[in-house]
Amino acid sequence: MNLLREPFVLLLASLLVAWAVFMGHQPPAARPAEVPDTEFSAVRAEAVLQALYADGVPHPSGSAANHAVRDRLLNLLREYGYQPEVQRRFHCNAAVAACSPVENIIALRQGSNPEQAILLTAHYDSGWAGPGVSDDGAGVAAVAEIARMASTRGPFEHDVIFLFTDAEEQGLIGADAFARHHELFKRVRSVINLEARGSTGASAMFETGDGNRGIIRMLAKNLDRPVANSLTYEVYQRMPNDTDFSVYKPYGVAGVNFAFTDGAAIYHSRIDDLQHLDRGSLQHHGQNAWALLLAMDERALEKLVSSEDAVYIDLFGHSLLHYPVSSAVGMTLVLSVLVMIAIRRTFSRQVVFRQMVWTLWGCIVLSIGLPAAGWLLSWPLGRWVDMHALQHPYPWLARATLLAAALWLIFRVLKMLAPRASTGSVMSTCWVLFSLSALALAYTVPSASFIAVLPLLGFTLGLLLDGFRWKKHPRLSFAGLFGFLAAVYLGFYLFFMLDVVVNFDQSQYRILPLLFPAVAVLPLLVWFMDKREPGRAFDYLMGLVVIGGCVGQQFLPAYTSNVPRDMTPVYRQFVAQGADQADQAWLVLESRSGEIDRAFASEHGFTPQPIPRFDRPAEVQAARSMPALELPRVAWQLDQQADRAEGGTAQAPHRYQLQLQVPAEVQLLMLSFSGAADLRLAEVAGQQAWDASAAQQHQRNAQHVMINRPGSGVLNVSFEVAGDAAFDLGLVSRYALPADVTAPLESEWPANAQYAFLGPRALQYQQIRVQPR
Repeated sequence: MNLLREPFVLLLASLLVAWAVFMGHQPPAARPAEVPDTEFSAVRAEAVLQALYADGVPHPSGSAANHAVRDRLLNLLREYGYQPEVQRRFHCNAAVAACSPVENIIALRQGSNPEQAILLTAHYDSGWAGPGVSDDGAGVAAVAEIARMASTRGPFEHDVIFLFTDAEEQGLIGADAFARHHELFKRVRSVINLEARGSTGASAMFETGDGNRGIIRMLAKNLDRPVANSLTYEVYQRMPNDTDFSVYKPYGVAGVNFAFTDGAAIYHSRIDDLQHLDRGSLQHHGQNAWALLLAMDERALEKLVSSEDAVYIDLFGHSLLHYPVSSAVGMTLVLSVLVMIAIRRTFSRQVVFRQMVWTLWGCIVLSIGLPAAGWLLSWPLGRWVDMHALQHPYPWLARATLLAAALWLIFRVLKMLAPRASTGSVMSTCWVLFSLSALALAYTVPSASFIAVLPLLGFTLGLLLDGFRWKKHPRLSFAGLFGFLAAVYLGFYLFFMLDVVVNFDQSQYRILPLLFPAVAVLPLLVWFMDKREPGRAFDYLMGLVVIGGCVGQQFLPAYTSNVPRDMTPVYRQFVAQGADQADQAWLVLESRSGEIDRAFASEHGFTPQPIPRFDRPAEVQAARSMPALELPRVAWQLDQQADRAEGGTAQAPHRYQLQLQVPAEVQLLMLSFSGAADLRLAEVAGQQAWDASAAQQHQRNAQHVMINRPGSGVLNVSFEVAGDAAFDLGLVSRYALPADVTAPLESEWPANAQYAFLGPRALQYQQIRVQPR
């Protein structure tokens, strides 16, 4: 059985597992249009997408382009036999201090039980820079195609609400308007939300709610290609990110959030278009949502919320391993005891305390050395080139370099251990560490306990093949091998998962998941090092691979036409404070996630210079000064109300009334309060736009109040600020950037750079000094 412990065999097995992990998380092939309506077809959904987004232009909420998408979607739903409703209102989401006009589109498929409903939803507005075909046109097309499929099916048990929300990109405003002001939401018991943060990849279930045990069982039973793990959900809850599903969760409804996240460089960019959307991702989106919709319809919806959460992880994207959180500690104890008993009985004469201490030192070296090596490699792999924050167009060379560094470090630790520790001592120490880690996670973060439980489970399954026949298999060959392969699966699962979080400029995090297989392989190879004592050849080989990878990375382009840098022209105009002063204006090349094209900037007269910022020090950006554009100006009048606050007490906030005369050309207004202002409350057009006393999850910066498409005419804004300190109130108005400003740049715009995020725009800054009485 020593063949199972040969380094080449273990390396080959590891690479096969890594390949299977990677391929298991690729989206499925698109199903053709000819499949029956009982199956979701990405080809049919793509036709819907082409009809809705044929013009390929950005369509942010409230724009004429978004109205065109709205009308096409309404006509499509009518063709399917629905009588869609448009929920129109001006609405503010006080959780994010943002307001916008909203036009939600709602279609209802009535079921036998009108008391409860399933909500299937996506948002149809886009960001400012691109047509939003992936985010969230793919979700819209999938929901629309499922609505058509539902119309040809027999009666559902529950009502099914197909909701296409508006103004999601402005701050989840459409979803909040539906939840707060539409009667149908009172019947919603479960939600399926479709989103995207890229243009390709598997449609992963990355968020669910509390009491998700029943939902996870349903996913495991009904999805052909489940991609999900409870660690992602645990991390996501701690991030300042939100989707429409974030609005519905506090109401106690069960539900899931699906998204594909590869191709992050295209997210919110000008090329988030039909050409860059992966059909397979659209297929995965739709088949997940359709299968889950049918499964939910067969259940009593009030029972979907369980009394506890689940721990879960997918296995190669084809099945879902899951268990209740309540069993995490007990399961970990049982597995740990079995592993320790097996090792103790097998290596009773080989376990020596001093040797275990040496092994512990080896594991500590791996724990410190791997992230240290990753940190050192961050410079050649990610910082010597201007790289996108989340994606490299050619990642495999850097991945191989990190793997080679990990292999070299494992080799050096084995060289240290071989003359000092036996197989039994090494195996005992390593698997005690796995057991202790599993117990610590089970007690502190049970939803992440699978990180250590999975290797323990693999080891235990291997014991079944070893059959506890101690004399025939004295080294627990299958147990050690299966435990190692489970650790390899976990390591590469997390290694690839980190692609959507960090790039190679933070390789200390990218390499860290390889610690799991690094520790698990020590007991399998320590005997080999002791018997054969490899020479320096391996050191030289891994050194050459690492050096070659670092050098080769410098010759790979950091950006391509399909993985572009974000670079956007932005006009900034600062209105003069006095009559004897002139407005200042610059054209700036903005980049929020990467670096601008310096050669292009230099050729077109953009130089690094400090650009004023309203509420913080000037920021150095690539810019060139230019004459101020004749933009219409927002007129304002600020009044401090006579009653300082309720009861007129000294502790109550000051209340102000701001009357704005808004030109029709204004696309968006932002009220920006300087750091000296303690904003407590804001109201826009009589609606609460911010309340600092409300305990809102994922609150954004309360120093800004956004008003999308404020319309022309008078707009009333009131706000309360605590304290007696004077402060500055910035009034930032967004306009369309005139074509004659960008035309000279467009003709020579680099192919590897695209407009992104807020897109090209003209910004006008006015400053209002507020002195409390």
